[in-house]
Amino acid sequence: MGRRRGILIASLLLALSASVALAVAPAATSQTPDTTPGGTSPPASVTNSTLPSSTRAMEVISQVPYYQGGPTFDAYLPKDGKALHPALIMVHGGGWEGGDMLEFAPFAAQAATEQHWAAFAVNYRLDENDKAAWPDELHDVQAAIRFIVSQASTYGLDTANVLLMGDSAGANLAALVSEVGTANPITGSPVGSDPTTDVPILAVALWSPPVDLADLVGHAGHAPTECGSDKACDFIWTAPDIVDYVGCQPAACPRTYADASPITWVSAKTLPSYVANSADELIPIGQGQTYVAALQKDGVDVKFQELPGTLHAVEYGGEVWQPTVSFLSAHLTASAADEPDAPKADPDRRGILLAAVVVLLALVAGGAVALRRRRAGSATG
Repeated sequence: MGRRRGILIASLLLALSASVALAVAPAATSQTPDTTPGGTSPPASVTNSTLPSSTRAMEVISQVPYYQGGPTFDAYLPKDGKALHPALIMVHGGGWEGGDMLEFAPFAAQAATEQHWAAFAVNYRLDENDKAAWPDELHDVQAAIRFIVSQASTYGLDTANVLLMGDSAGANLAALVSEVGTANPITGSPVGSDPTTDVPILAVALWSPPVDLADLVGHAGHAPTECGSDKACDFIWTAPDIVDYVGCQPAACPRTYADASPITWVSAKTLPSYVANSADELIPIGQGQTYVAALQKDGVDVKFQELPGTLHAVEYGGEVWQPTVSFLSAHLTASAADEPDAPKADPDRRGILLAAVVVLLALVAGGAVALRRRRAGSATG
């Protein structure tokens, strides 16, 4: 009888221990909500992305204007219990005349849920509505960065850890910011608040950056020599996106082309830069190679990733996202290198399991009473 009672109690206590462990453990994979891209990389093609919904792991705030009557940004904020997070500001491409911040939605969501960075995808004025858009688009990106960092208490930002990235035309704008900062408008009048505030940024990632605009404009109906045998390059000069953006031909305004070209502004003060480019894409590989060589000459920390094929900018994002994250992470300060807090247990799940614990405790008590009664009956028999 004693042996049977011991086995019963041991079994109930084992079940009780397992339930308690489950009740207090964090909910599994709380960082992979059903609206967030899965796996280690977002999909390679994200040009038709939609805005993700807020989840247990991430809050999404959409269409926030960064100056009165101006463009907006979407914010992707981690829900991990930490007070402060690094900020990643993302500038979309589209030939200076199109595109949208939703292009970066899958990457921004992954930055928030996996890297625990507060990600901000930024829109800016486009030359389809603002001819010519130079330097307005640069001024918008500078204004967006200043505004976002000024709202650090609202978004839980670690202002010592601000990162920047862009693709295609957005990479052109991000590269310029990485060189002249957020307080130098280059030309014209800045927009937005705090125009003299130069936000400290730690590093930049550039996917397919057009860095020397004059070299991407055709001459007398012929492709620029920069295109070489790269047939994908034909689009950029036949569109003609760059002439529309700058507002003139290179021969008519060489200073304007120089001002709008990141190659002009390279110096030892340029931010550490990750640069990616495909071998036969819209932006000729020579643009990236020339830019990287100039950065190296001035002693700037730079990593260049050349990809085979014709994919352009965000189209190859799935291949370069992890190298991009690794490069940017390496330049964060020590305060941002700490591991994020462990995710808390799901309250609903914990409540259910604690109820199960109560039931098991009742079973233990009931089993003990039943054994005592049986023992008493045996004694009287």
